[in-house]
Amino acid sequence: MACGSDDFLLEKNREMKKALEALGIRVDYEETPGTHDWVFWNRHLEPAIRWMLRN
Repeated sequence: MACGSDDFLLEKNREMKKALEALGIRVDYEETPGTHDWVFWNRHLEPAIRWMLRN
């Protein structure tokens, strides 16, 4: 999971991370500067795909 520190979904992402961890699900989570836009997505999309292909 990745979320920008200025994203309107930041709190929901934090809640989801906690809920998954409470279920015993390991979560790779990263918060970096940014918002819910293509600048953020372009920076995180390729690493996310690489992570999915490894796991």
